[in-house]
Amino acid sequence: MKKLIIILFALIALLLSGFYLYQKFSVEEVVEAQHSKVIIPVTQTEVQTIETEESFDLASETIISYIPLQPDETLLHAYSVSLAKAQTGDQVDDQVCVVKKAGNEKLILLVGLYNNITASYSRAAEIETPISQFNTFTFSCLDIVGQHQNAIVITGFSDEKKTVMQVYLPTISRQSMTLEKIADFSTEGTLFIQESSRSDAYSLNQAMGESFPIIENCPDPNAGSNSMDQLQITYKWNPQTRIYERTTIQKIPGRTINAQELSKILDGTVATFSKFLDGLWYKSSGNSKEMRYIFFDTENNEIVCFVNESQEVYSINTSWMRRNGITMTTENKSMSALSRSFAVTLVSTDEIKIKATDDLKMTIGEETLWDGNYKKQDNKKIASEESMFSTKYTEILKTSLNKWTLADGSFVSVDKNQWVHENNGIFTRGVFTEIEKQGENFLEFRGDSANSVFSGYYFVKSFETQTETEILVLQPVTINVSGVFINGETITLQRKLTVD
Repeated sequence: MKKLIIILFALIALLLSGFYLYQKFSVEEVVEAQHSKVIIPVTQTEVQTIETEESFDLASETIISYIPLQPDETLLHAYSVSLAKAQTGDQVDDQVCVVKKAGNEKLILLVGLYNNITASYSRAAEIETPISQFNTFTFSCLDIVGQHQNAIVITGFSDEKKTVMQVYLPTISRQSMTLEKIADFSTEGTLFIQESSRSDAYSLNQAMGESFPIIENCPDPNAGSNSMDQLQITYKWNPQTRIYERTTIQKIPGRTINAQELSKILDGTVATFSKFLDGLWYKSSGNSKEMRYIFFDTENNEIVCFVNESQEVYSINTSWMRRNGITMTTENKSMSALSRSFAVTLVSTDEIKIKATDDLKMTIGEETLWDGNYKKQDNKKIASEESMFSTKYTEILKTSLNKWTLADGSFVSVDKNQWVHENNGIFTRGVFTEIEKQGENFLEFRGDSANSVFSGYYFVKSFETQTETEILVLQPVTINVSGVFINGETITLQRKLTVD
């Protein structure tokens, strides 16, 4: 009996060992069989196969939809959003996916809500957009009406070559949701949401906020064929009708451009308008003391934004023509997560209007410092040979018998490379040096105060010796990689040649 028991235990042990070994080798075979492959086309007739070590390495680089997709749906992009009201305390992101369905050219938005109980996403709504090209599509999620409820905002370019904007306000009850279309616009111009700061009470969720208006800038249909007249239409939220309604129309007079010149710029092709934009433009509108420049480099397919000593380089992804301008979508070369769209409108043969919109794939206020009118910069050097003199600047500036007098009656005295400004008993001091840039000589001034009368780069615009006085005119300039450019009003210095 004891021998029988021993034999049974031995058989059971052998069976368990065999089962363990079988499972081990089977799992290894399955893992080996599930290794991912990436097919990279090398030529039209050759295909290179690369095996990856881990399947999740690829998953980390791909866009993932947590919303269940149908077999005929192709995922184009996924956005993490927060659609629940702030009062609910829901901190888990919902998701909006952009897909295309077989047999339908229009982009489809799928809205998914996160379920805390099941830890999964439910397919709550579906939106068919009037946009067919994803490279013209933009998406944002913000509290546009000020009710602590984020709305879905989509913009893009329709097949009818018009800019479209749609805004949907969600109403969420448990895991069900209804979408209310509160804005639906289409224009030959541009559309944007005019964001503004809200009160501290709104930020603390203690009060409602002001709604943001929607602004449409479009060509005036009653203007002549050569006129650049524009209409600025403002739409505001009406809480009674629960829709954005037109409130004001403002006519913005534009220039009249010769028909022949206009046809050279606006012939309906991206290439022609891009050629017109090619070069450096400086911002001519606004009250900012900072000079802003935008350089369109069509040869390298780039747009460069200059301000002070910094620059931002953007690669142009897509461009499409509008009736009186062009819209370009770009991607920052240093930060791929930052994209910027430039809506350029023609004002005259040497002036354009730019509306720049940043997209950081997150809910933030838009930066508008780049918005405004720009004029074409003549690339000729401002500092011509006629305006430069062989006489050393230091020798010219040195105070001899009398101090230099400025237009406001204040005085400046110079000793070696130091200067002193005297105004009603208040003294500011600084230093200057001669430098060579772009093959020319300039003066660089620095002061001990932020409000110093001299600051930055200057060149001598003129120097005149009369019977009893000397007059020196300094022109402030900005110097960057593209050249030398005027930056502000001239400063005139005058001094007597004789002792009083």
